[in-house]
Amino acid sequence: MALSFSLTADTLLPRIRDVYEVNPQTKVRFECPNRGWYLEAVLSGSLNLSATSNWKDYFAGLPQVLNIADGYSQGFMGMSLQQPWMGRKYWSGTEPMVIRLPLQFVSDTNAKKEVYDPAVMLLSLLFPRIANDAEMTNKMKLWGEYVVPGPSIFYNRNGNKDDSVMWDYVSVRLGEMLDFTACYLESVTLNVENSFDTKGYPHCIKADVSFRAMDSMFVPADASFVRLSDFSMESPDMLERLTDGARDLAHSAKSFTNEFFKKAATKANEAITNALGSKP
Repeated sequence: MALSFSLTADTLLPRIRDVYEVNPQTKVRFECPNRGWYLEAVLSGSLNLSATSNWKDYFAGLPQVLNIADGYSQGFMGMSLQQPWMGRKYWSGTEPMVIRLPLQFVSDTNAKKEVYDPAVMLLSLLFPRIANDAEMTNKMKLWGEYVVPGPSIFYNRNGNKDDSVMWDYVSVRLGEMLDFTACYLESVTLNVENSFDTKGYPHCIKADVSFRAMDSMFVPADASFVRLSDFSMESPDMLERLTDGARDLAHSAKSFTNEFFKKAATKANEAITNALGSKP
C-alpha cells in the first residue's frame, strides 16, 4: 500500500511572526494625541530603566581665607584643617527617568501596514512638522509655523488642553507596568531585516528607542514602582502663575513679530510703488 502526502507552503515555511517570536503580552503602545496617531511594537529584549540623582558638596565653596589657612597648616605643621565630615553632600535633584526599549515591528499579513508604516511613523515623531491651518494662530505668512516634538512646558495632564501649546508630545505604555502620559523621545534607530515581501517591504524592522520622562518621578506612600507614571497632582499656584505668565508673554511676542513683519512688508511695497511711479 503506497502512502502519499503533500506539503503546502505554510507547512514548509513558518510564519514571520513565529520566526521572530512575537508575544502579544509585550506590546508597547506609542500615542501622539496631537496628531491623532498611535502605533504598537513588540518588546524584543530587556527593558532598561535608569535614574540619576545629582549631589553637591556642602563645603565645596570654602572661603578663600580658610583655604589659605589650610595651606599654611599643611605646609608648616603637616596637618590639614579639613575634616572628614566636610565631604558630605546634599541632594540637588533627580533627573527624569530614562527608558531604553529594544523593539521590533513584525508583519503577519501586510508588511507595509504592519512594519514599514509604523516604523517610519515612530521615526517621524523626532522631527518638527508644518502646522496645518487649524493649528495656526495669528498665522505668519512669511515663514509658516512648525509644530515641534515633545511636550510643551505648559503641559498639565490634569489641566485644560490648550491646542496652541500642546506640541506633538508622545505617551508610552507597556501593559500595567509602564505608563508615561508625556515624554521626550530622544532617539530612534531602525534596523531593517533582510527579509522582504514581493513589493519590497521588510517583514521585520528592529528598533532601538530611547525616551525620557517629562518630569522627575516621585516615590508613592507604599514605596512601590509597580506602575510608573508621572506626577499627577494639580500644579501648585506658583507654577500655574509662572506658566500663565510665560504663555501670555509668548503670545505677545508672537503678535509683535507678526505686526513687525506686516508693517515691514507694507513699507517695502510702498517703497517699490513709489520707485516705479517716479520713473519717466
